[in-house]
Amino acid sequence: MAMSAEPSAPSPLQVLARVNRALEDAGLSETRAQREPLPLFSELLNDWFVCQNLNEQQLEWSVALPLLLHTMTAVELSESIRTVFEETLQLSRAHGTLSVWTHRDLENRFRSLLNDIEQESQRLQLPSGY
Repeated sequence: MAMSAEPSAPSPLQVLARVNRALEDAGLSETRAQREPLPLFSELLNDWFVCQNLNEQQLEWSVALPLLLHTMTAVELSESIRTVFEETLQLSRAHGTLSVWTHRDLENRFRSLLNDIEQESQRLQLPSGY
């Protein structure tokens, strides 16, 4: 009599092993890796800045913002920041560090960055002399 080959749901330990493997693949398994949502968001944002060819002196948001707006539109930049924000949410959930309060703080930081993008975009479109 042949046994049925139905796949079974992974056990909690198998799921944990998969999460740990994903964290390891993302370089976030080290003990020094940031796991709290806001610092993690900042770290991932800095990594994204580096991928945009910004150097170490340009990683501060107030310096990076106008430089990025010269290479992409405000909509493209906002969407890129949204992608980093969503990745942070996923990783924070996986780490178990996302609470109502940390989610709210992270959301506020994200909205603040979007507001900065909008304001800087408008400022850069002003005619010279204003």
